[in-house]
Amino acid sequence: MKTTLLILMAFGLYVLFCYYKGRNYGKGETAEEVSEELSVNEEKPAGCPTRVLVMQTLRRMGCEPVAEEDSTTICFDYQGERILIVSSNDCLFIDVYDLWWYRLSMDADIEEFARMQKAVNLINGWANCTVLYTMNKEDRLIGVHLRRNILFIEQIPNLELYLKSVLEDFFMTQREMLKEMEKAEVREQL
Repeated sequence: MKTTLLILMAFGLYVLFCYYKGRNYGKGETAEEVSEELSVNEEKPAGCPTRVLVMQTLRRMGCEPVAEEDSTTICFDYQGERILIVSSNDCLFIDVYDLWWYRLSMDADIEEFARMQKAVNLINGWANCTVLYTMNKEDRLIGVHLRRNILFIEQIPNLELYLKSVLEDFFMTQREMLKEMEKAEVREQL
């Protein structure tokens, strides 16, 4: 359990490191270097900033996104789930999260936790999204979350359908994980 928590913390630190390294990439270049790079590429990438594009797409999907000005997070409700998107205008990729879709008490049977853990490991072997769990020691809860990192640019045809397919993949993954947990419980009872 401690090992899993350490792995999740290390993964989180790695993501933050990559994010900040990417934000600082290219800083310190001289104006001449930048102009040379642009002349080589000849085309300056144009288009809508990623964060603005996400907000526009969510509104076209009928969602009501909520974003704080100084934050990179955008929250919205989709089919009864609270979804979080982490997006910045400096990056063409976004992280989509479905947080706390499944909760388990830390006081639950160890067998129930083991079934959940096995299902997470099994689903991560084939799912398009990553299933992970965290522990909230104050509330004594274990929460299961889904995460997916996707490219989000104007050149993708029908962005609404693209984002909906990612969200539908979350629901499919949830169903499959719950099925695996039920199967494991039935096997234990035999």
